[in-house]
Amino acid sequence: ALPGSKVKLVLNLKNPSGSVLIWWLDSELTCGQSRPLVFTQGHSVCNRSFFPCFDTPAVKSTYSASIRVPDGVTVLMSASRSSYSKLDRIFQFSMEFPVPSYLVALVAGELQHVDIGPRSRVWAEPCLLSCAVKKLGGSVERWLGVAEDLFGPYLWGRCDIVFLPPSFPIVAMENPCLTFIIASILESSEFLLIDVIHEIAHGWFGNAVTNATWEEMWLSEGLATYAQRRITTEAYGEATPITSTQSSSTLYFLIALSEAFEKRFVGVYFSQFRLIYFYC
Repeated sequence: ALPGSKVKLVLNLKNPSGSVLIWWLDSELTCGQSRPLVFTQGHSVCNRSFFPCFDTPAVKSTYSASIRVPDGVTVLMSASRSSYSKLDRIFQFSMEFPVPSYLVALVAGELQHVDIGPRSRVWAEPCLLSCAVKKLGGSVERWLGVAEDLFGPYLWGRCDIVFLPPSFPIVAMENPCLTFIIASILESSEFLLIDVIHEIAHGWFGNAVTNATWEEMWLSEGLATYAQRRITTEAYGEATPITSTQSSSTLYFLIALSEAFEKRFVGVYFSQFRLIYFYC
């Protein structure tokens, strides 16, 4: 190709349905136990099993996806735009903002939603939906407003949340436009609020501005945790049960991640981010 010209490269990739880095759950392993469910978890380099990519935070790109599903299955992605053709049963997604590969995520199953704010909704299996809405209704928009007052406009448009079965390997993941959270956290209102606020903070620190390498991942987690504390303090004041339990939440989050990923990799940057966490 001539210098400065555009080239379109098409790759055909076929992964086995039993790929260990794409979670295919039989209905018995879901919360409702009525339909199968599939989800991905890209962090840190798991999305290489999902699509061909440069799985380093330094490389960002926009993307689009088309997904055909059986009747009764809803697909969600960490994308800024989506549409659905009922005739063809095809979901269309596009992300207009460049993101690193680890922030591309998908979930498909029996999912329903309730709007809880002008730019946020809760998604979950039907058996979980009312509980999730009760715990979060009205709060997400409040937290977004506080965060925007502190750190500037929210880039991503939507701030939706989907609750996943206990097989989800970590507590929460800050996928742009669609935060993934493990459903078992609904048992603790304090942990739920802290972790949702933390993932919202990643909208500025980690997602919009991203560390260049995995060695600097502590910057993403450290600054997001600092922002989480600022948002929590502005929303609830200094002396509240929510702020007083943050060290416990950090430990809970660290333990869950350590079980899911290589301990050496995770332990290093979480130990580093705790320096920011405790001294800011």
